[in-house]
Amino acid sequence: TIKSLHSKAVVSTQSTGKELKLNETIGDVFFAYGGNDTSVEAITEAVDLFQQGLACCGQMGYKDWSDATVAFTWAETLNNKVYLPDSCCKTETPECGEDVDLTQNETVISQTYYTKGCQTKIRDFLNEWTNALGGLLLSVFVLQLICLLFSCCLCCIKDD
Repeated sequence: TIKSLHSKAVVSTQSTGKELKLNETIGDVFFAYGGNDTSVEAITEAVDLFQQGLACCGQMGYKDWSDATVAFTWAETLNNKVYLPDSCCKTETPECGEDVDLTQNETVISQTYYTKGCQTKIRDFLNEWTNALGGLLLSVFVLQLICLLFSCCLCCIKDD
């Protein structure tokens, strides 16, 4: 099926297990974008929020929206017409994604639309916050050790 082809195309053979799962999850989300089911509408809203918040467009880049193996539901509902979701526009207005000509140079397109893919931005965001959280946990651990040492010192002083 197209979905299994999509999953195979997204998976990189050099990916680690966690990165592989992230690629598959992001791929599934973009694959379902634009559907009419209630749960899919929530996915569509989430992708729109991510694209605006992270200033990105598509899974790997803006051209994904014209590729039915990446954004199948979106491409199918448009009857294979090509335009970008409004959340790909740098200044989001209703139907702003309909004016895109994907044959133009990326430099020209990047003046109006986000062109970088969301997968890399999401991975970078998670890595950044994972490092920050790791640093915070390490700091709390060191602080706990210092408190333990002071407690031991106070107990020893009190016993004397």
